[in-house]
Amino acid sequence: MNYRVSVITSIFKAGQFIEHFLQDIKRQSIFHECEFLLLDADSPDKEIDVISPFLDFENIKYFNIGKCSVYDAWNKGIKLSNSNFLTNWNTDDRRVYNSLETQVKLLESSSDIDVCYGYTIETDKPNLNFESCDKNRLINCYEGKMEDMLKTNSPHCLPMWRKDIHERFGNFDTNYFSGADYDMWLRVLAGGGKLQKINEIVGAYYHNPNGISTKSETLKKAIEEVMNIRKKYL
Repeated sequence: MNYRVSVITSIFKAGQFIEHFLQDIKRQSIFHECEFLLLDADSPDKEIDVISPFLDFENIKYFNIGKCSVYDAWNKGIKLSNSNFLTNWNTDDRRVYNSLETQVKLLESSSDIDVCYGYTIETDKPNLNFESCDKNRLINCYEGKMEDMLKTNSPHCLPMWRKDIHERFGNFDTNYFSGADYDMWLRVLAGGGKLQKINEIVGAYYHNPNGISTKSETLKKAIEEVMNIRKKYL
């Protein structure tokens, strides 16, 4: 079956988030038209115990892919997907109820757009749905031009893109531990692809103190990686 969009989610140490995440995907306005690929990277939290009842929905699919990096998981998800459009959705982030529909409609109606994204807000409180978050904490988001993208990774945590960009520009570079998505969008732009900002808020980003790019042990490395990626495309 072909879906309007395939949603790729890497699962590792997501025990405190998984139940709320699954409830959030169910409330999406086009839930039944989406494919949700849950890729378990051999998580110690046994999220499958929570996920199992949700597998009654044929569009929610679980795979234990073994221990791997988040970008390895995304690349595996690309191969498993059954849609022309892809998006990632982390278990600790939340979406506006119609954000998948909004982004799909833009890509369906604009064949020249390769990647689309919207504004996100930031929260320090875990497991809040979007409506409960402070809407004043808006993260900087710029137009999809190279000069603007070199300022910040505007697609941030909730982009949506055409699957065929991976045939044209390659997969996520697994040599990066936290910046491969940023590198991917810059690679698309450098290769002549097009990014489009939607002037709407699409979701909420949880500033996880234990996140890959936010925890104190790896923050310096993450910042250095971003700076090196920018130098690559200057």
